[in-house]
Amino acid sequence: MGVQRVFQHVNRFSHDPSKAGNEMNKRLFTAIIATLSLLWAQPAQADRIDRLVRILKTDSSYKVRMQVAIALGKLKAKQAVGALIYTLRDPNQTVQGVAAAALGQIGDRRALSSLRSLKQRTKNSFVRKQAARAIGIIDGGGGSAPPPNARFYVTIGKLSNKSGKGGGQLSKAFGAALRKEFSRVSGVATRWYGGGKPTASQLRKRRMKGFVIDGSILSLSHKQSGGNIEISCSIRVSLATYPGNSMKAFYSGGASTAVSARYFNPSQAFSVYKDLVDGAATGAKQHIVRSFLAHQ
Repeated sequence: MGVQRVFQHVNRFSHDPSKAGNEMNKRLFTAIIATLSLLWAQPAQADRIDRLVRILKTDSSYKVRMQVAIALGKLKAKQAVGALIYTLRDPNQTVQGVAAAALGQIGDRRALSSLRSLKQRTKNSFVRKQAARAIGIIDGGGGSAPPPNARFYVTIGKLSNKSGKGGGQLSKAFGAALRKEFSRVSGVATRWYGGGKPTASQLRKRRMKGFVIDGSILSLSHKQSGGNIEISCSIRVSLATYPGNSMKAFYSGGASTAVSARYFNPSQAFSVYKDLVDGAATGAKQHIVRSFLAHQ
């Protein structure tokens, strides 16, 4: 960040003709000088970051705290993550938003739960936007724009598990497998900015078609075959427009495997079930891409 840019940014917030305002501006000026020194001087950088962390947590001026948070984000200062998480509850909402943005720049996963909590509780649109963006950056692409060549947006909708095995955890694994499979398809985006979902107008603006996938695990069956247990998974998946929910494609299929009867324990078979729904998700993706998306 150049000197001119820093002081232009500061001047938008720092004009106050009162004596108290002048004192506050002196503290702000001192903090900015410390920040610039930190940006330029590599030796003893850790000590300087510690100093900025103390300022962030203790200074009475929200303008000072805001500028220090901006600097810590620019520096990607991992040792400041704890202080920035603390600052997500700053009395000033602008400081909260800037701290969230800084955490996104740093990219440390320790901040995820606090950012999600902030996004859920805040009513301030700026703070919510910064928290959502930071969550997306940290959480592996959730905050990224769809790829430039994306023609389709595919989201996962309702999932159910009617097999009587694996419960809700297996439903979640099925959903994750479907999302992973479709994210590998060229021209398909499975995530939107900040982990949210696009509106119809946002899709039109990017000239993308939206779809939602609903799915169900119908059955998981065991069958003895010699010294092995054959395990089969049956699923059903539907593809509908998003938004709008106009049905476009269906798929019924599944996957099977065989494991040694000697070592198989149904009460500890979740990993086998997960492998099966992963395989079934691959089949669903292949069918839907060939039968529908490839012709759009």
